[in-house]
Amino acid sequence: MRVDSDLSSTKSRPRVTPLQGIKVLIEGEGKTFEAVTDEQGLYSLPRLPDGEYTAHPLLPKKYTPYFPAEEKFILGSKESWDFHIQRGPSAYAAFQIAWNNRLNGRIVDSEGNAIERAKVSVLIARSPSPSVIERDEFDYHPGGRFQFYGLNPGSYLLAADIRAPFVDNSRSTRFYYPTATAPDQAREISIGENETLDEREIRLPPGYLVRQVEGVLVWPNGEPVSDGWVYLAASEGSLDDDGKYNWDSTDALGRFSLQAFVGAEYWVHAEAKRSEKGTPIKIKVQQINEPLKIVIPFPKRIDR
Repeated sequence: MRVDSDLSSTKSRPRVTPLQGIKVLIEGEGKTFEAVTDEQGLYSLPRLPDGEYTAHPLLPKKYTPYFPAEEKFILGSKESWDFHIQRGPSAYAAFQIAWNNRLNGRIVDSEGNAIERAKVSVLIARSPSPSVIERDEFDYHPGGRFQFYGLNPGSYLLAADIRAPFVDNSRSTRFYYPTATAPDQAREISIGENETLDEREIRLPPGYLVRQVEGVLVWPNGEPVSDGWVYLAASEGSLDDDGKYNWDSTDALGRFSLQAFVGAEYWVHAEAKRSEKGTPIKIKVQQINEPLKIVIPFPKRIDR
């Protein structure tokens, strides 16, 4: 079956299309068998000899399989240490297929610095507002890079959402490709069945900048905390993950580095294993920031 986004719906839902005429190879025991899918996408192969096999579809170039791309199974009573493999008198192998296309890009600030934490979405334009059909699974993008694959062939808008406790509450937090704050200013992206689009850069408009908040985490005697954790939060008492904007673990010298937006106010929280948390520090991020030195209490003694 091919899995598509349902572009006719007001909500992003997958649409399943059975694929007819797709060959499926079943290989094992030194032999290769072949089945072909019918109009419902179904296939079967009766009277296979007992043994260990692998099944996988032979796809046209315009398609690519989702994980898993193949299925292993054992027919008969042959023993195996892998308990994840199907075994018995019959087996079932289903494959989900996507369009073989890729959309690669980067998120950068107005100076071209990579933005590591953002949420990127693919949207289809509709009145009165664009509808999200694909949203990336991660909000951490090393080097600012993101990727989508298996998109329905067509034209889309590309957007990036950022999170930051800006002092100016009127600041935008959603931006569109290539450099826009409103969908009617965005440029559409068209992608085909078997196509790779590279370097689609979403650049934030002037005034939106990221900088590194760096520092060191130490014990009261000045020694570095090598098993520490430092994060930026919305408030002095932020405990939930939704209230955290960025986080980093300390290295062997107690050093940490966190990306933050210029013009935003954060609370810097720090903690270490078996230790009380340090006192949060409130900062306003500037274009140039002095290194921080955070001291946390020694671990409490454990009575045995």
